[in-house]
Amino acid sequence: MSSKIFFFLAFSGLLYLTSCDKIDQPFPEVNIVDTTNVNVLFNDTNIVSNDNLKRILLEDYTGQECGNCPQAAELADQLYTSYPNHITILAVHAGHFAEPDAFDPKFALDLTTEEGDLYDNEFGNSGKGNPNGMINRIEYSAGNHVIKPAQWTSLIDSLAGQVSASPEVDIKLTSVYNTDSKVLRLFSEITVNTPLSNNYNLIAFIYENGIIGNHKKYDGGQTLILENYEFKHVLRKGIPTAWGKELIDGGATTNDSFSDEIAYTIPESWIDANIGVIICLFDRDSKEIIQTVEVKNIKNS
Repeated sequence: MSSKIFFFLAFSGLLYLTSCDKIDQPFPEVNIVDTTNVNVLFNDTNIVSNDNLKRILLEDYTGQECGNCPQAAELADQLYTSYPNHITILAVHAGHFAEPDAFDPKFALDLTTEEGDLYDNEFGNSGKGNPNGMINRIEYSAGNHVIKPAQWTSLIDSLAGQVSASPEVDIKLTSVYNTDSKVLRLFSEITVNTPLSNNYNLIAFIYENGIIGNHKKYDGGQTLILENYEFKHVLRKGIPTAWGKELIDGGATTNDSFSDEIAYTIPESWIDANIGVIICLFDRDSKEIIQTVEVKNIKNS
């Protein structure tokens, strides 16, 4: 209760919807312009960091009519359990198998997003055959970021084993959520541990668990329909844009600090008790993600 009161007092006077500044001190006070969001009680607060570890984003490209995708989702969950301090997961529903089926009401659920379609076009996931994914959006060969599930375990094992005591950057995220107005505010503090020479963007991925629908599954030459299937880690939105926002230009030196705020109103149709957020810092040109941090439940219940 004391942390909630603290954040209500600390944030109640703020003026900009988003801010992005290099800082030498803790967060400057930043306000929002939308007066409907002023003087509301932000009553669910989470504070997380990457705990001085380099964290990994696994993006699982999938669709409800992809018969091999449930097995890939199971593998992603196993890796998530095996490496709880290293992995975050985002299930991106994009491509032919993800489109709602106009001729079969069993598969009318639409989990696609504009962002997911944009990423699919950019990286070519569905064109390479789902299921597949990306790990930190690393480019493995010229223009190829996509890897099949059969490679996920070995690559994540390797990356997790390479975790240094000092990743390139550390991110501390304060997530502040108002359960009445459904306004989510994300305050990020980024500290540079090793010199950076490129340009970097910051993005927040909002995802939802617990979405129930039907899913095809291929099993022993048969096509099964998994009823009441739970879709997890489903990408709902990339904010403030599909490619985030510019944060670092022209590199940064050790101990440089940057602050950022992103605000978003959770739609009424989403179940906020099932909503999580992943913050990523990535190279603006190569798209490779260098750090992530995750709030698994914005409601802090």
